[in-house]
Amino acid sequence: MRNRGSRVWKQSLWVLALVCCFSACRRDENSTLGDGLSDWRHLGEHYQDTAFDIVLYSVPDTGLIVQNAARMLLGSINDEVFGRADFHVYSQLSYDGSNTSSGRFVPGEDGNGEVDSVVLVLPYSGLYPTSYDATATRVLRLKIHELSQDLVNSAQKDSVYTVSSSVDYLREAFGEVVELHPRPFDSVRDTNSGTSYIPALRVRLDKRLGQRLLSQPAAAYEEANEFSQYFKGLCLRSEAAPSSNASAAVSFRFGLSNIGDEVARIEVYHGLVADDTVRYSQFSFSPVRFTKVERDYSQAESDLRAQLSQGDSTAGVRAAYILSSGGAYLGCRLPNIRKLFAGKRIIINRAYLVLNAASNDRSSIMSPPASLQIPLSLDDAFRQDGSYNADKKEYRLLLTRYLQQLFYAEAEPEPFFIHPSTTERYGMPCAVKLNGPQSEKGAPIKLELIYTEVKE
Repeated sequence: MRNRGSRVWKQSLWVLALVCCFSACRRDENSTLGDGLSDWRHLGEHYQDTAFDIVLYSVPDTGLIVQNAARMLLGSINDEVFGRADFHVYSQLSYDGSNTSSGRFVPGEDGNGEVDSVVLVLPYSGLYPTSYDATATRVLRLKIHELSQDLVNSAQKDSVYTVSSSVDYLREAFGEVVELHPRPFDSVRDTNSGTSYIPALRVRLDKRLGQRLLSQPAAAYEEANEFSQYFKGLCLRSEAAPSSNASAAVSFRFGLSNIGDEVARIEVYHGLVADDTVRYSQFSFSPVRFTKVERDYSQAESDLRAQLSQGDSTAGVRAAYILSSGGAYLGCRLPNIRKLFAGKRIIINRAYLVLNAASNDRSSIMSPPASLQIPLSLDDAFRQDGSYNADKKEYRLLLTRYLQQLFYAEAEPEPFFIHPSTTERYGMPCAVKLNGPQSEKGAPIKLELIYTEVKE
């Protein structure tokens, strides 16, 4: 019995010793951290909010090209906060065939090269700006140019998504400026089947384009992908929007198709199949295509111009900017956690990098990105919980394991980069202005830490 009682006493003492190793809870009264947690969850934890020693700056995402995406951007957006972005489409063409029942139509052999009309068909699924103003004039203006350089050989990839090289096109366009009038709520619905179809913009092009497309050697029309070997492709070049009210960019569906498929295409009408049926040949935008983004920051906010045009990262202490599709992403370096807790041993229970959207009298016509992320390639410990909270106007990135690793490795934090999720970064216009660590208005960027201090 004595030995058993001794063991119980020793075990009780060991448990007491473990409890005493952790400090009591001390909470910053100005912090909102831990609201909604039960009291027992606070035991043994500290809370600290810090905005000092965080470096934040905008990095130009220049020369962006979206490679062969299913949906491409076309148009121009002129934003008071972020400046102007023009989205141009460069694409090879493939010959999809004809509506004739006699098999694949070869224009040169058939002798029907006389063009009646040429129609550009662009089915779209998204219109930007997303907040549609009925009083605004949304007109998408284009010029159509023939490429003078092969896309495959000219595109020097910087990554899977981007290139910095340009592709040459003939300066003389096919005809004058083409105008398209997108409507945000257009749809075509089959009441019998209950199916909704993608709305399509249709506009006539210059007949000279149709004649060029029908005048290639017979071999160009034999296989879908052969056509681009004879005709290098087209540039759909957007005219700059003069104001935010005149801004319009549309997300179009691209890809290989069969006759009648709802993808971006050019229909060349020529002759008759029968007395009551007009013959047409179809060309789709493929196989190689991309959106080229060109930006003009001359009308953008001064801080953004300083950071991106002049490389002035010191402006990031006040505000930083994220723009998708060839705009800007964030560079960030956190404080040295080891120095922050000099002489202490801690366990980081939870760490959030909190990015607050800036309040501004001039609101952007673009919506904030739905989520931000840090590339996993930097460290597998990163978790990406950076969804935008519209009520709080903030992003919260969870960095617990990363900071814990830095603390025990005694490593100096390296800069890392923050950008919208891949779909938003390369496929839609979105932007957000964020408060820097020394923001003049609103909550600055901060690092929220929940940690346990271990006593020696």
